[in-house]
Amino acid sequence: MSDEKTSPVALGKPVLRMVRREDLPQLTSLVSRIHGLTHSEEHLRWKYFENPAGAPVSSVAEVDGRIIGHLGAMTANYRIDGRPIRGSQEVDIFVDEEYRGARTFFRLFRERLNISKREDVNFSYGFTIEKTSTIGRKAMGLTRIGPIPRLACPVDTREWFRRRVRIGPLASAASAAANTFLTLSRPKGPPLPEGLQLIPIERFDDRFDAFCEKTQDDYTVMLVKNADYLNWRYIDIPEVEYEILAAERGPDGPIEGFCVIGTEYGNERRGRLVDLVTPRQDSTALTTSLIAAALARLQERKVHAVAAWSFPHMHTYEPLRSLGFRWRTVEGQDLVCRHTGPSDPDEILPLISPQENWCVAQGDSDFY
Repeated sequence: MSDEKTSPVALGKPVLRMVRREDLPQLTSLVSRIHGLTHSEEHLRWKYFENPAGAPVSSVAEVDGRIIGHLGAMTANYRIDGRPIRGSQEVDIFVDEEYRGARTFFRLFRERLNISKREDVNFSYGFTIEKTSTIGRKAMGLTRIGPIPRLACPVDTREWFRRRVRIGPLASAASAAANTFLTLSRPKGPPLPEGLQLIPIERFDDRFDAFCEKTQDDYTVMLVKNADYLNWRYIDIPEVEYEILAAERGPDGPIEGFCVIGTEYGNERRGRLVDLVTPRQDSTALTTSLIAAALARLQERKVHAVAAWSFPHMHTYEPLRSLGFRWRTVEGQDLVCRHTGPSDPDEILPLISPQENWCVAQGDSDFY
C-alpha cells in the first residue's frame, strides 16, 4: 500500500456554510491541533456565540460531516466617522493539511464575503502575525494600516540577566543595579485630578454606557465599548482573569476613565495594560495616573515587563512614554483591514485605511 498522501482530486468536495454552535467540539479540536492553542469549547462558545455584537460570520468547509477548514470572524460594533458600522475581526484561520492544495482557503474566503454581505458586516480587520501577514494581503486583499502598535516597559530585570549572565552572583548584582536605576529614573505618576477616586470594578454598570457615549467619537474609527461589551470581554470571558480600575467622580458618580490589566505567565512573567480608555480632550493627568496605577499593581505581581498598545497619534502614547514605555513593533505583525459588506467601498475604505484614524488597545484583539 502506498504511503503517499491522498491526492486532493480524490478527496470529497467541501460543503461551504456559516459556522454553527454544533461545530464547536470539532473547532476546539482543530484549533488545538493546528494552532497549538488550548482554549476550551466553553471559551470558543463565549468568543463566537455570546458576543453582544451578534453571531459570528465565520465560514466553514465540511466534508462528510467533518470540518476541514474555518475562516473565523467575530462581529464587532464600531463607530466610524460618527456612524455605527458593523465590522468583524479575522480570527482562527485554518485549513486541514489534506485540503490545502484544493483551493479550499479561497473558497472559504469567498463564502466569508457572501456571509458578510448577507449579515450587513461592512468591513473586516485583523492583527496579523508574521506567518499570516503576506497571505492576508495577497490572498484576502487586506490593506495594511500599520504595525501593531506595541510598547513595552521593563520593570524587573532579574530574569533577563539570569538568562544572559551565567555567573549567578554577577547576574544578581547587575539586575539589582538595573532595577534600582529603573525605579529612580521612572517618574511617579501624578495624583488623580481633584474630585476623582480610583475604584476596582467587578462588573460594568450603566455608568460605563454614559462614558462610552462621551468618548465613542474621539477617533474616526473606534470600537464601541459600552457596558454590554465590556462585561462580555473582560468579566464573562472563561479561563482569563483581569483586574479593572476606574476613575470615579465621587461615590457612585460618573466614570471618567478606566484601565484593564492582566498577567501572562510563561518563561517571563509579563504584565499587560490590556485596555485604557480616557477622554481624548482631557488633560494627560488622568491618563498618566491610570497608567501609573496599573504599573504599581503589576509590580506587586512581580512582572518582568509590561506591554501596551498605542499609536503615536493617540492621546495615550505620550503618557505611556513618560512612564518608561518604548516602541517595540515586530516585522510582519500588522493591523490590516478590507471592505466586506453591502456598503460602498469608496465610502468606508478611505476612513478605515489611515493609521491615524484608529484607536486600538490589546483588548480589541482576540490575543489577550
